[in-house]
Amino acid sequence: MNRADECVVVVHGLWMRGMMSLPMARHLRRKMGCPVYTFDYWSTLRSLDHNSDQLFAYCEALDEHTVHLVGHSLGGLVIVNMLNRHHFHRAGRVVAIGTPFAHSESGKRLAKIPLLGKALGRSIAQAHSREPMTYQGQREIGVIAAAKPRGPGKILGSMDATHDGIVFADETRLPGAKEILEMPDQTHTTSYFSRRAADRAADFLRHGKF
Repeated sequence: MNRADECVVVVHGLWMRGMMSLPMARHLRRKMGCPVYTFDYWSTLRSLDHNSDQLFAYCEALDEHTVHLVGHSLGGLVIVNMLNRHHFHRAGRVVAIGTPFAHSESGKRLAKIPLLGKALGRSIAQAHSREPMTYQGQREIGVIAAAKPRGPGKILGSMDATHDGIVFADETRLPGAKEILEMPDQTHTTSYFSRRAADRAADFLRHGKF
């Protein structure tokens, strides 16, 4: 493949903005050797469908023939929801990092706390109002589940199963995904800034396996 004809789009998670994707973008650019773009969206003020439609328009406007996608947490939901809603004809693969496709138990617990629950915003609320996400398209999707149990999720209640401090490993399972990789040295947050996680993501984007 001519690397001038491919690119990667990085989609951030909840309570972040596009500039926070720059470390991941830099790691991926070094490993992939192609342009890496960061998609910026309002993670709390807009619905999941709205943000997914905006991502589709953004990707459709790119010049490259092959468009890979990497999303962290909510960003993975935005990506897969976009693929489910639209016929995205470009070639490319997807990596979702720490994405709660089966709903987030921590998010549900937080939603029950007055005022704090509203901080989750409209995208998470819409995702939780639906059935757990699935994917039946042809694009290969790889899932990275961080598994270092350090993070704020514990203060919301018991987290006995494997988790990354916020999301349970089982919550990252996406029916229709090709492969899942657990990274026991990464938390939910560090996985988005980690060079090792970016390298594994690049492996999947390039070869279809971690």
